[in-house]
Amino acid sequence: MQRDDDQLDDANQEADSRRAPVFRILDLLRFITVSAHPVTVAEIASDLSLPRGTVHRLCVRLEREGWLAREPDGRHFTIGAQAEMVASHAQQHSSRRASRHSILERLSERVGATCNFTTLSGQDVLYLDRVETSWPLALQLRPGSLVPTYCTASGKLLLATIDDARRSRLIETMDIQRLTERTVTDRAHLRTMLSNVAACGYALDDEEFMPGLIALAVPVIGPRGRVLGAVALHARSDQLSLKDALELRPLLQAAARDLVRTMRA
Repeated sequence: MQRDDDQLDDANQEADSRRAPVFRILDLLRFITVSAHPVTVAEIASDLSLPRGTVHRLCVRLEREGWLAREPDGRHFTIGAQAEMVASHAQQHSSRRASRHSILERLSERVGATCNFTTLSGQDVLYLDRVETSWPLALQLRPGSLVPTYCTASGKLLLATIDDARRSRLIETMDIQRLTERTVTDRAHLRTMLSNVAACGYALDDEEFMPGLIALAVPVIGPRGRVLGAVALHARSDQLSLKDALELRPLLQAAARDLVRTMRA
């Protein structure tokens, strides 16, 4: 056991040594970026607990590559053109995320239900964004959460729109569990359901993922016809029936088109 622990420690130390240069650079760039004024090698070295020689070499290299810029006095460094470009793009992406969230907020207000934007991640559905309605569901999910594909509206929709070979591979290898009395666990039945979803262009969750919870999902279709994700509404079955949810499908489809425009901006 001791040998195994020692080997594990050695492996961790080796991994840390390989990652260290990258994280030193990131720490250095972060320190300079958040500083209220240009900084010297000595200030960087003190804050990051690194040798001055190491910091000097990093700064010179980053200056040469355009990530840092040297002040006229030759001693102080600030961010360079490359870092400014990355910051600008990051801000742009942040603005796009805000626009997408606003689209979901408007949709949630209009349909009176929780709405989300999802995509396929391996065998699961990945939540990219979510807006809760004024009457929250029993299920609380944040962006970054993963849920199964086989028993959720978004999951079935996304499975139905991928190529046949990938879909077959996922269905055969996924761990299908009965989560409610209505969960479909038979793989042949699931394939039939997905064929119907592909034909009608939307997917439903009739309390298959969670008792008392229904959902409707429509695709987010890119300019070349590729499905980029799904927009869905979730509601308690005592608040919204599946029949009434289907009447709201045009609103979801309009939101899906609006989301595509944020991706192309």
